[in-house]
Amino acid sequence: MNKYLLILLVIAINPAFAFDYHGIKSGMSKEKVSSVLAGLGVKTKEVSFISDVKLKGVEIVPYIMTFEYDYQNKLYKLDMKYMGHHLEGVNTVSFHQALTEKYKAKIEIERGSLKAILLDSKLQLKNILHYKKELLGKI
Repeated sequence: MNKYLLILLVIAINPAFAFDYHGIKSGMSKEKVSSVLAGLGVKTKEVSFISDVKLKGVEIVPYIMTFEYDYQNKLYKLDMKYMGHHLEGVNTVSFHQALTEKYKAKIEIERGSLKAILLDSKLQLKNILHYKKELLGKI
């Protein structure tokens, strides 16, 4: 019963499943994310955190991108923080709505910045249940 309640809760909080941000898709391995980033002009071996982002073909880019992977090394969450000059001349309310409509992003607005969160709730739930099962065996 608890398992089903947790599933319903996660889906109710964020009904979005898979996401795709300029070819960066949920479920990708770190290697594949790195390959897509290289194709977008980002030269980095670090696929967990990138700052001062510049993406080929993308006019409004986040300042910081944070990638989270599950126990199987699959991407399930992408946080993008827009701030300062990255938002210059952009209507924040319209930008919020555009990100929500195009990417089904959850938006957090903080002083001087906007954070868009892309979350594959299905992969997140599998990750939670995996670690819960692992922890139950330890306690």
